[in-house]
Amino acid sequence: MKKIKDAFKMFIRKVDYKDIIIFLIPFIFFGIYLTIFYPGVLSYDSYNQLHQIKEMTFNSSHPFFHTFIEMVLMKIINTPAMIGIFQISFFSILWSRICKYNRNKYNKLSLGYQILLTVIICFNPLNKVLSITLWKDVLYSYMLLWFCFEMEKVIDKKFKLELKDVIKISLMLAIIPNLRHNGYLITLLMSIILFIIFIVKDKKRYNYLKLAGFVVVFLLGFKGLNKLYNVDKGLSVTGIGSIIDYKMIAVTGEIGRYGNYTKEEATEIDKYINFECMKRVSKYNLLDPLWLDCKGKPEIMEANKVNMYKTIFKMMSKNVWVSIRYFLKEWGYVWRIVRYKDSFGNINYLGIYSYNANEMLYRRPFERTFAYDLIYKYVIFSRENVIFQTVFYSGSLCLYLSILILIYLKKKEKVSMFLVFLPTLINTIGIALTASVNDVRYYYSNFLVLYLMGAILIKYWLNNEK
Repeated sequence: MKKIKDAFKMFIRKVDYKDIIIFLIPFIFFGIYLTIFYPGVLSYDSYNQLHQIKEMTFNSSHPFFHTFIEMVLMKIINTPAMIGIFQISFFSILWSRICKYNRNKYNKLSLGYQILLTVIICFNPLNKVLSITLWKDVLYSYMLLWFCFEMEKVIDKKFKLELKDVIKISLMLAIIPNLRHNGYLITLLMSIILFIIFIVKDKKRYNYLKLAGFVVVFLLGFKGLNKLYNVDKGLSVTGIGSIIDYKMIAVTGEIGRYGNYTKEEATEIDKYINFECMKRVSKYNLLDPLWLDCKGKPEIMEANKVNMYKTIFKMMSKNVWVSIRYFLKEWGYVWRIVRYKDSFGNINYLGIYSYNANEMLYRRPFERTFAYDLIYKYVIFSRENVIFQTVFYSGSLCLYLSILILIYLKKKEKVSMFLVFLPTLINTIGIALTASVNDVRYYYSNFLVLYLMGAILIKYWLNNEK
C-alpha cells in the first residue's frame, strides 16, 4: 500500500493546474456530446462488433483487438457509452500530455496559446462527434497521434533511447495494425526507417535489433490473442488485398461508361464481377455497390489475379484519360481541399435509427429535446455548407497546413521533425490504396497530426520570440 501511495503522490506532483485545464476542455466539450447523443454514435459496423461481443463469436472483419477492448469496457458497465467515455478520456489525457511536453514554462503566453488551440479543436464538430463514435478508426487515429508524439520525443533525445523507450515504441507499432488493418503499412515502413536511423545514430546500443525483436514478439502476441478467442478470418471481401482488387477493377466501370473496350475484355471482367452492373452503379467514391449489388467474386479474383490485372491494364492503356480522371476523383480526398456532397461522414449515424442487422438498437433518452435538435442541426449544417465542410472536414487541408509548419520548422533547422509527420503521410497513402469509400474517418489522423504540429509550432515560435 505504501508503494501505491508513493506512486500516487508522485503522479499528483507531476500534474499541475495547467494540465488539468487542458484535460478538462475536451473532456467537458466531448462529454456534453456523449450525454446528448447517449449512448454514442453507432453505425452498422458498431452494431456488428457489439453483436460479436454479445454472442462471444468473433471474426476479423474488424481487428479483434479493438473488439476485445470494447468487450473489456462493457464488462465494467454494460453500455456502449463506456467506449465513448474511454475514447474521450484517452484523447483528453493524451492531448494534455502533448501540451505539457511542448509548453514553454518560461513564457507566460504559452499556456494561453495552448488553451486557444484546444478550444479551436473542440469547436470542430468532427472531433466531438468522432470522440463518441464506436469505430475502430477513432482509437486507431488516437494511437497514431500518440505514436507521432513519441516520434517528437525520439527526435529530442537525438535517437538515443533507453530500453523502456524502445519497448514502448515497439508495442505501439504492434498495436496500430491491430486497431485497423491498413496500419500494417505504417508498422512495416516505420520499423524499417527507425531500424536504419538507430544503426546510423546509436549503433552501440543495438536498439535497431531490440526494436525489430520486440515488434515481432508483440505482433505474435496479438496473433496469440486471436487464437485464444478463436477469431475467424471473417469475410474475404473485407481483406486489404480484396479491397485493392475492387479499387482497381472499379475503373473498368468508368471505362464501360465513357471509354472503349472489346467484347472479349467485357467477358473477362464478367468472370470477376458483373460488368453491366458496374457500368450502372460503380462510383469513384463508393466501392460498396461493387460487392453488394454487382456480385463481386473475391475468391475468383484472388485465384486469377494475373489475368484480371492484365485485362484491367489493357483497358486502361486504351483509355488513358478516362482512367486518370477516375483515379484523380477516386483519390480526391487525398489532394483536393474543397469537396462538396461527394464525401461520407459519421453524421449519417447521428440519427437514432441507424441500420443494423442484429436487432440491437440503443434508444437516445435526449432525442427531440431542444439541445439535441440544436446540436444535430449544427453538425448537419457544418457538413452541408461548403465553407464549413472545407474548414472542418478537409483532411487534405490539414495535410497541407502540416507541411507548411514543417517548412517553417525546417528554416529553424528542425528537418528531423518530418519524422513526426511521416506516419500520417504513410497512413494517407495506405488509405488511398485500401479505403472502400471516401469517408472522413479514414483520414482523421490528418487532423490530429495538425494539432500536434500546431503545439510544436507554438513552442518553437515562442522560443524564437523570447
